[in-house]
Amino acid sequence: MAYLPHRNFVSLILAIFSLCACNPSISASPTPIVREEQLSAPQRQSLVTETLLADFGSSRPAIAVAPDHLSIAYQVSVDSKVAVVWKGKQGGSYDSIFPKSIKFSPDSQHIAYIASRGKKWMMVVNEVEDPSHDFVNDIYRFSADSQQVIYSYVSDNKSGTITHVIGKQSYETNDNISSNPDIVISADGRRKAIRQSIGGDIGSPNRREYVIVDGQQGKVYRSIKFGSIRFSSDSQHVAYVADIDDNFKSTVVLDGRETKIYDRVDTIVFSADSQHIAYVAEANYQDFVVLDSIEQKHYRGVSQITFSPDSHHLAYAVNRLNHSSLAIIDGDEVGPYDHVGSFVFSPDSQRIAFVAEDNKKQIAIIDRIEEGKYDFVVELIFSPDSKHIAYIAQKGERVFVVVDGTVGPIYDGIAFVECECDRPIAGRGLNFDTPNVLHYLAMKGNRVYLIKEEIQ
Repeated sequence: MAYLPHRNFVSLILAIFSLCACNPSISASPTPIVREEQLSAPQRQSLVTETLLADFGSSRPAIAVAPDHLSIAYQVSVDSKVAVVWKGKQGGSYDSIFPKSIKFSPDSQHIAYIASRGKKWMMVVNEVEDPSHDFVNDIYRFSADSQQVIYSYVSDNKSGTITHVIGKQSYETNDNISSNPDIVISADGRRKAIRQSIGGDIGSPNRREYVIVDGQQGKVYRSIKFGSIRFSSDSQHVAYVADIDDNFKSTVVLDGRETKIYDRVDTIVFSADSQHIAYVAEANYQDFVVLDSIEQKHYRGVSQITFSPDSHHLAYAVNRLNHSSLAIIDGDEVGPYDHVGSFVFSPDSQRIAFVAEDNKKQIAIIDRIEEGKYDFVVELIFSPDSKHIAYIAQKGERVFVVVDGTVGPIYDGIAFVECECDRPIAGRGLNFDTPNVLHYLAMKGNRVYLIKEEIQ
């Protein structure tokens, strides 16, 4: 949520806890919920079950949450060594595991982390160790199809040579500043694009950059904006932002062809049907969206471009000169608010929800109608039939899930996933199994539960 202030999320977010030793017990027995606290919003009627996933006793380890919210992984201490527990099974023993390096694949079926023995580090994928090295970059990710891990390593610190790894393939570079691999795999897993450089490290006046797509080198530019490479959903198109001169004027390069040059270009987004492309551009100190080469209305700032699933609707957030914010939905201005963001369309593309902030309170805006004010609102998601809307909210120390304006059981924390992969994950904190059943992970004290609600 780039537009909403990131204040104290300690009681709200379960995704990552501080590292410490523990010996959790695993259980899977459903228990009923008893609601004791009341909020001003109505409480919903639903059948709720809890399944205990882990009891950490007096400790809280670093926890990784699977995107499907059906499993977790965490670090434990065993005889002066450390290991990762996943699906109730303990993995190999290591001297250390890099903090917060445990990650799930987008499909929740694979896990990876970085571990060390002695002075050597290695990537571990599904408990299978890659070769060890002097250094492994902790910034890594899974490909969109979940089949490959993309990371970089240094085998010899003296040489400075960095090797980037894509699954089982690797290549070397001497660009020792850009050790974070700017490599993108298409959704079908068949294409890859790699940002490369020549002429020196970052900051060198002679440095130039280019993108290699499917083994073919593209035009050399002053620089390629890091993280800008995008494949379309059908994997047929690729685009990235290139700075064309020393003044860093920018253009979007789409399938090898340059588009219009602007003072700055950012945030490329393809529509779900791959027929439309939108991005943020700047000219004369004003930001605007460029949709299929057509410039939209200019504002002080623009972010969070979001297409609907049917690709017929577009929403984004803007800032005005008076520092207020608006939601732009199919060209209509909704607001003003202090901040807006986190746009979500329903599966049938007929509904939209987003989060706004007004006077330090956050509001879920559903179909352009305000629904309650809370301290925090995150992770909006529609049900598969588009009839229900759910989100995580916090009021004081109470954390709960709101469905259609009604409040559910209260917990100490509710998890959502921070995923570093080549595609976003919808509903990262809540998952609908059917139109009337949703599940999520919650915490009571140091116990983690799988919560399943059947909406009545």
